[in-house]
Amino acid sequence: MVEPDFEFDYPLIDAGKPAEMLFLHRHLKELGYIEGSEAAGSRVTVQGWSKLEAPLGGIPGRSFVAMSFDSSLNQAFMDGIREAVRTDCRLPEPIRIDMEHHNEKICDKILASIKTCQFVIADFTLQRAGVYFEAGFALGLGRTVIWTCRDDDFDNLHFDTRQYNHIKWSSPEELRTQLADRIRATILH
Repeated sequence: MVEPDFEFDYPLIDAGKPAEMLFLHRHLKELGYIEGSEAAGSRVTVQGWSKLEAPLGGIPGRSFVAMSFDSSLNQAFMDGIREAVRTDCRLPEPIRIDMEHHNEKICDKILASIKTCQFVIADFTLQRAGVYFEAGFALGLGRTVIWTCRDDDFDNLHFDTRQYNHIKWSSPEELRTQLADRIRATILH
């Protein structure tokens, strides 16, 4: 239970004055998003949490791509990953954060994008720490992660991820074919 102090806490929710916070509190209670009282404290209900959380399992068909932004991998993304997702599997445009227009902190945008996706494609070529983090975050949310790595960097995979079934690729075309097959078998089944 949280006991809000309407006189001092209203700026925390971007209310203009205490009365506005009180109004919002009462409205959230009427909607069933919180329970309790103004004096004794309130807490978020299950219905309230469902409004705050991303859809369970993410938005069907939405994918997030975690990979190095090194220009040497642009063709792997454009001709391999993107084509496998959009053309071969007929799913929405995969999200690669450096190609998204936004005004947010990039770390916040990454986490929000992973929360709303159904699955993550994590390419570990060039061994970027961010890819390991993003794949782990997705796993923690219960999202499916499709693990990929170019064959000339495969032996550099970290011990903790080697037990996962990685798609080992040598060309964007090979990545496209194998990734489309994996998506059809594990996501679209």
